[in-house]
Amino acid sequence: MKAIAAERSWTMPAHDGSLTCFNGTPHIDLGSSHRTLTFALVYDWLRDVLPPDVKDLVRAECDRRTFQPYLATAREPDRKKVPRRHWWYEGGNNWNS
Repeated sequence: MKAIAAERSWTMPAHDGSLTCFNGTPHIDLGSSHRTLTFALVYDWLRDVLPPDVKDLVRAECDRRTFQPYLATAREPDRKKVPRRHWWYEGGNNWNS
């Protein structure tokens, strides 16, 4: 888990052509949201045996890479005020489901 948490980006490379995520600004895509789901499941299943530092790391990385970027988009109705608004948030496909 520590190795995955240390990756520079959880976003799929094809979705980060400008390297924004790779250079430190998290963005949610199917890859990063899948990592968060996986971390949450493992955290839940192994909560009694995971060391406290790993639990803290999992919570912090999921929050930084998924929950905070999502909340920034959801709380701000003005698209111009969100540095990298998630295009799928208002998209017409099934990503926002």
